[in-house]
Amino acid sequence: MTLAICSPTASESDVQEIPGRLSNPSPRPVQRRLSTADIDDICATYVSGTSIDELARSHGVNRTTIIKHLDQHGVPRRRMVRKMTDALVAEAAVEYLDGYSLAIVANRFNVATIRTLRREFRKAGIATRPRQGWTY
Repeated sequence: MTLAICSPTASESDVQEIPGRLSNPSPRPVQRRLSTADIDDICATYVSGTSIDELARSHGVNRTTIIKHLDQHGVPRRRMVRKMTDALVAEAAVEYLDGYSLAIVANRFNVATIRTLRREFRKAGIATRPRQGWTY
């Protein structure tokens, strides 16, 4: 039996197709157009406190689409709220400097991502250790 990725001339009886990237391309993402009612709903829901990420998920679009519509309709965007106070950053730094990893410290202080904690440390002038296996 002969194996081929794609052969337009061979019959199915003598060639078995190998599934892969070339023979089975993934479908393109569907681009959704929002109706005027959807856009009005997005603007009103955002003003009432729903986050951009939540709106993007609920309407099945990218967050940049939500931002574009908010900007086009003159809806003022909320500022990013700082996740940690200076006192919490200082407490987290003590634990980090005691040897705990960024992931453990972030978890203990209910910080969603390590990037947030790393950013807070950088703003406070606290050096972080290189990631395991990384050299600088």
